[in-house]
Amino acid sequence: MFFRNLIFFLVLVFVVCAFNSCIVNAPRYTTVEKVLSLKIGQTGEEVAEILGTVPYNFILLTDSEYTVLYKYRVTDRTTVPFFMKPNNGKSIRGKYVNLLVTYGKNGHTKN
Repeated sequence: MFFRNLIFFLVLVFVVCAFNSCIVNAPRYTTVEKVLSLKIGQTGEEVAEILGTVPYNFILLTDSEYTVLYKYRVTDRTTVPFFMKPNNGKSIRGKYVNLLVTYGKNGHTKN
């Protein structure tokens, strides 16, 4: 019984150590479609609700405005260069892109 528990424990430690390197750090992000649905004059709560995430970072604070950073991810495509055409290939998640949202004194978006 002791050896069975020891082997189980060693296997468990090995699995945890092996899969620990599979964990990656990535920011919370939204999609391009949600970013395109934003409009000037929305409040911070409305922006967060539309994007489905909270700001990634606080960038700037002045007397008249403040700016926050959101992250979104674009859609790229992958294809064989020999067969490249304007619309063929497989859609894949692309790189992270920064979205800066500036709010005025009244708490509504400016740009």
